[in-house]
Amino acid sequence: MKTKLFAAFLLVVFTLTAQENVPVRLPKFHVGVQAGATGSNVVVDWNNLKEVPQQKWGYQVGLATKYEALEWMDLNAYLDFVQKGFVIPDRLPSQEDIIQKVDAFGNMFQFSFDAQFFPFEDFGINIGPYLSYWQLGKALVETSGENIDPETVEYVVKGATGDIDLENLPQDVLLINPWDFGITGGLSYSLGKVDLKVKYEVGLSDLNQMATALKERGLLKFDGEGSDAALPPTKFRTLSVGLTYWIK
Repeated sequence: MKTKLFAAFLLVVFTLTAQENVPVRLPKFHVGVQAGATGSNVVVDWNNLKEVPQQKWGYQVGLATKYEALEWMDLNAYLDFVQKGFVIPDRLPSQEDIIQKVDAFGNMFQFSFDAQFFPFEDFGINIGPYLSYWQLGKALVETSGENIDPETVEYVVKGATGDIDLENLPQDVLLINPWDFGITGGLSYSLGKVDLKVKYEVGLSDLNQMATALKERGLLKFDGEGSDAALPPTKFRTLSVGLTYWIK
């Protein structure tokens, strides 16, 4: 009996010692801050645009959290203040002697969540959804031509919410869909307490409320029979490059 008890004791000691020597990644929760640059654009199916939209650079800053769920996967969540926009160099193909440039940007709060997979050590692949809410923005419309005086009109771009009085909307206010939902994917590399991330966002929400407001103001020009056509979907595409510093 004593021999059996001594053998069981040795077995327990051996098991505990062996477990101490085996590297095991326990679940951990981290909090950090992040900052970076955004290069955004819009995808819009306007075949009669003279020039396609161009990328506009902005920024993002915010908070980050990370949960080390598995050896090969982390779960990340972010809350950022983001600036996105786009530039259309010339959008009036029907008037060859007039150039009308649109330079628009907006500030928004954005929440994103992604799963981060590690096919190799310190190298991650990120994928997940995002949701942003438009706060406030501006749109500059510059008109120029050989026979006209150059003119720049500045518009305030607001999210179309229920508390906006459409009947008394100021002439310098344009409306946009305040909610933008989409998916994001990218790559990341860990440098210890700092992560380098490159992501690309594909917006799925239609921003055409802004385009509709432009049309109602007479700022959108269509050719011939297409003047009363429904406006096509307009969606954000955003490339972001940033650093995340893990405080804890």
